[in-house]
Amino acid sequence: MSDTSESRSGNAFLVIAAVMVLAFGAIIATMLLRNETSGTNYYYVIVAGTQDRLDQGRTPERELPVSLSMKVGDSLEVKNEDRVAHSYSFLTIRPGETVKYTFKTRGEFIGACTVGLHKSVTVSVT
Repeated sequence: MSDTSESRSGNAFLVIAAVMVLAFGAIIATMLLRNETSGTNYYYVIVAGTQDRLDQGRTPERELPVSLSMKVGDSLEVKNEDRVAHSYSFLTIRPGETVKYTFKTRGEFIGACTVGLHKSVTVSVT
């Protein structure tokens, strides 16, 4: 075999190896991304007028739950259509904002709630 043939064979091997590494990396990245977002999305809306109803001592039109049971990989998404910022568990949602959090660890998350007559909320993640 000549030096040119050996050089071409070596280059072909390197190209094939590089393509295989890239393909394998893409497969792994896709699997990781799917895993991260494969859970259930719990979506809630804080409707306009929520704070006004609370100021009057009335239950909001759509009071958010006092407790939630979720699994690792599930997401909590809250949209605020009210005129003031609200807290729900450890999330703070400004007017017009949507906040989404995906749980990556197990545990119990306890925080304030300004979206109902209850003052706190517990999110249990298994």
